[in-house]
Amino acid sequence: MLTAALGLMALAPPPRLGDPLPGRDGAPGKAFEDVVVVESDGRQILVDAAGVVRRVFAAGAPVRQETQIWLEGRALWRDVCARCHGIDGRDTGYPGTRSMQGYGNGKTDEQILRRIETSSTVDVSVYSARDRRALALFVGGL
Repeated sequence: MLTAALGLMALAPPPRLGDPLPGRDGAPGKAFEDVVVVESDGRQILVDAAGVVRRVFAAGAPVRQETQIWLEGRALWRDVCARCHGIDGRDTGYPGTRSMQGYGNGKTDEQILRRIETSSTVDVSVYSARDRRALALFVGGL
């Protein structure tokens, strides 16, 4: 790799959302519970008790505030969305429902939010802008 040849340190690619963080011993069935922020390769990453990456924070992001918003999104998901999509976003048993696992990979929070606002069977316009953003942050980590 050119950066290695020049003696520059290249950061590893960020972990994929919804994948286990290497080296984390998680407890199956603990997904989305007891989230913590860990440092890996110079990045701050939100990881749940199952060791699954739920959010990779941008450099300089207000991590504590973003984590709180993510937790609010988790609560909204459980109250509104999990009935059809399942607690982990994998359920497709309800007619017309698709798996949401991995949905956030390669998408911005804004793209996820637009998709939720335009294709959801639930009228999310009744929720505040903060709640809709929180839901988008959570969905991004499924």
